[in-house]
Amino acid sequence: MLALKWILARDYQSFTQSQPPAVALKQESFDDLRALCLSQFEESGNILPLLVTIVINDLGKSPRLAKAVEKATGKPMTDANHDEVIYVAAENGMIHSLERLDETQRNDILLGLKLGSTLNVAQFAQAENVPGSLEGAKVMAGNRRAFNLKFLEVLFDVAGAAANVDARGAKAMIEPVYRSYKIVHPILLDVVENRGSHRQNYDKLLAAHGEKLKQQGFRPLSVDNPSERALLRLMIMGRSTSNKKQADLFDAAFNRLSQLERQVLVDGLNVDGTDDGEAILPYYMPAIISEALKNTSDEPEGKIEALASLMRLLGRVYNGSKPKKGQAGTIKEVNLRHVTKVIHGEAFKSDPRTLDQLYTK
Repeated sequence: MLALKWILARDYQSFTQSQPPAVALKQESFDDLRALCLSQFEESGNILPLLVTIVINDLGKSPRLAKAVEKATGKPMTDANHDEVIYVAAENGMIHSLERLDETQRNDILLGLKLGSTLNVAQFAQAENVPGSLEGAKVMAGNRRAFNLKFLEVLFDVAGAAANVDARGAKAMIEPVYRSYKIVHPILLDVVENRGSHRQNYDKLLAAHGEKLKQQGFRPLSVDNPSERALLRLMIMGRSTSNKKQADLFDAAFNRLSQLERQVLVDGLNVDGTDDGEAILPYYMPAIISEALKNTSDEPEGKIEALASLMRLLGRVYNGSKPKKGQAGTIKEVNLRHVTKVIHGEAFKSDPRTLDQLYTK
């Protein structure tokens, strides 16, 4: 909410004061975000829909609400994500703040909640999910206003992501992050408006990041080459496409893998989950990569070894998953959050190969 206040007040200084100067959100990007907000207010009639959707966004994380939804609907919520919990609650009249809105505004928010229950936009921005995940965006078909409202909610959720560490500014909404979401917006609109296949639209994201790398002097990477496409996904998950030095570390780690290890990884990273069998969604992998890079030696060799260890781990998570054209597509989410306990340990810091003990048969 503070981030929205700073945007509307044109308070660029407050919005960026806790951001590292080298990657701080640029003034023109700040102005762009403000213009997007004002355009949405005009479309929606007023600011209230955005305020409500920001406020209720995390209610689905409440165990009490999940239990109340189960009791009211008889639908199990144990394995539901928090977006699904809040969507079912709202659909059943359990979120009373929605009563303050007119029917159009309420329906826009419900559509956004429904989209959130099937497609995690942040996962797409980080290439964490798979092409088949984009099917969830089709609930927005024909309603660009509702889609833009949901997109703004996602942006402000990201802006407030590090407020528990430092609430003096929108610490997480730095320039590279905002630029990555600017790439995502038109691609998801193409999905909503049924332009192109899910693979084609997903590859637009990868190609845009590949172009960013190329502009920094990195060699061209093609989405039509399975190995290069896999490397692009890894770099995006590792938030490295705006940093050639870090991208070079990913490249070195990828090439350090044995031929078999690399092929297993390439196969798993190229399953769409549409018409080619089961695709694995490695939930929490971008955060794990980020934490691993923080908890290793500052020397390039230490970072390369840590990344190679993470890539081997991911290959084991894929567990033989590979594209099988003609098979019914499914998506299986594997929650890797528990790996952070190992990442934060002294054993990993001294020897990243500690991860080789996880997900072994």
